[in-house]
Formats: sequence, structure tokens, C-alpha cells
Amino acid sequence: MQHTVFLFALALTSPFVPEGQTRQTLPPADRKAVMEAAQGNMAEVRLGKLAQQKGSSAFVRDFGRMMVRDHGAAYAELQRIEREYSLSFPRDISAKHKAVYNRLSKLSGTAFDRAYRAEMRKDHERDVKVYTKNSRVLKNDDVRGYFVKNLPAIEMHLRIIKEGRMPTPH
Repeated sequence: MQHTVFLFALALTSPFVPEGQTRQTLPPADRKAVMEAAQGNMAEVRLGKLAQQKGSSAFVRDFGRMMVRDHGAAYAELQRIEREYSLSFPRDISAKHKAVYNRLSKLSGTAFDRAYRAEMRKDHERDVKVYTKNSRVLKNDDVRGYFVKNLPAIEMHLRIIKEGRMPTPH
């Protein structure tokens, strides 16, 4: 009887898992990396939209468009991981990212362009280091695979922001 009660209580507290499948969990470092990547992608999309609105140069507007496209797609990949591993991403950007957004939103013209480019350079330099490390050290194949797959795009963004020109289409 006690065994049946325990199983019933366990069933009530556990999320539904289809028969034949087990609920997967992520190691803490993998979970943290996914959550930080989700926050970073949301911030890049939000800042990219701001760059499209406030950028005074075609380069900044085009780079912002690329941020929305590429980081929006990367976030969509993370949402698959979010569903599969029963995570719950924050629905808004972090306080740190809000502070950057608020600072940039008060600028205009070349001052905006200069500050946005500096922020993108700093952010992508950090992201290249983080994505490179995560590509090697994380345990979960899905999570590590996300970082391996998206590292070349982050490196490309950094190269473009450093050069100050968008690549020419082939």
C-alpha cells in the first residue's frame, strides 16, 4: 500500500512524460550556458531592432538586421532545447542588457553608431570566448552541439563589426 501511495504522489508531482520516454535533465553547467545564451540572443535581437531604427549609417542598420536574423534563429534553436529539457527561459532581457539598451536608445546619429558598434564588438569578443569554451567542455550533446554550430556565426559577426563593412553577396 505504501509503495502505491508513493508512486501515486510521485505521479502527481512529476510532469507528464510519454510512455517509453524518460525526462532528460541537463548538468548544471550546461543549463547555465543555455540560459545565458538565451539571454544573449534575446538582447542581440532587441539591440539589432534598435540599430535598424536609430542607425545613421547603412552599415549599422544592416548589421542590426543581421543580428535580428541570426540571433533570432539561434534563439529558436535554444527554444527546442528549452522544450526538450523542460527549461523555462526568462521572457525578457536581463537587467544588464536593459541598461545597455536604455543607454543606446538615448543616443542618435553617429554617437549611436559608434556606441552600438563598440557594444557589439565587446559583446561578440566575449561570446567567441564563451562559445569556444562551451563547444569543448559542456557535457550534453544537444547543448554542446548548439555552441559548436553557432560559433562560426559569432566569429563572423565579430569579423564584420571589426572591419566595419558587410560582406558582399556572392
